[in-house]
Amino acid sequence: MVLVFKRLSSGGIRRKDSNSKKLFKIIGILIVLALVAAGFYYLGSLDLGGVKVGKKPKVAVVNVTGVIENFQTAHRVSKTAKDKTVKAAVIKVNSPGGYVSPSFQLESAISKLAEEKPTVGAVGQLGASGAYLAVSAVDNLYVHHSSLVGALGVIAIWISYKEYYENKGIEHYVFKTGPHKDMYAPWRGPTENEKEMIRKEINRIEDRMLGEIIQNRPSLENNLPLSLVKGEIVRGFESVEINLAEGIIGTYEEAIEKAAEAADLSEGEYQVVRAENLTG
Repeated sequence: MVLVFKRLSSGGIRRKDSNSKKLFKIIGILIVLALVAAGFYYLGSLDLGGVKVGKKPKVAVVNVTGVIENFQTAHRVSKTAKDKTVKAAVIKVNSPGGYVSPSFQLESAISKLAEEKPTVGAVGQLGASGAYLAVSAVDNLYVHHSSLVGALGVIAIWISYKEYYENKGIEHYVFKTGPHKDMYAPWRGPTENEKEMIRKEINRIEDRMLGEIIQNRPSLENNLPLSLVKGEIVRGFESVEINLAEGIIGTYEEAIEKAAEAADLSEGEYQVVRAENLTG
């Protein structure tokens, strides 16, 4: 609404001019009060992260990005599971995997989230190794046509600077309580016994990893391609063909729509929030 005020001529009646000024003042006060009320309403609909979160049910998005090297993402997933205002969740993945413990903990957290509320996974450019392990726990997993998926397996790296130290004349002294206390130390390489120990350990971790994936996706039992276990990777459309994912999506928003649909939420009935902005 636009208010237009006409200026009174100098020849007008002063009594009317006085009444008009009072009227303008009252209208001005009402406008200010209306703006203040609107401002409070708007502020009440915002969370600290600047995402509009009114009283509508929420679809929360958890981003799994980059190397999984700590437990922050798992914590966000757990927070999402506990938040009663969240009715569905999307796990958005663009990660090559990561360290063993954080990857397994993230998988466990997503599994518990999926038990509490509909959870959809969406792989962007990359969902490999520990990242695929984690997202395999969702109810339904979707990929883009050219996503890179797979590279299942475990790797251990021991970098030795022994020759470099010797060439530079660097001396070191190690006092240890056992022969393997300084395994992976850069001043030496592994012994034959330690090489065997490492092989057994990565095989044990691989068995656990594949076991969790198959438990999450039973259709892969006896059907998981050996090439993936050896570290190879496949395109998104290929991952659907071998049951690593349910289907292809064109945009990330489609994953949100699928999560909302699984929670019986129609368009306009819910709001999308980032998990890190949840206050619960």
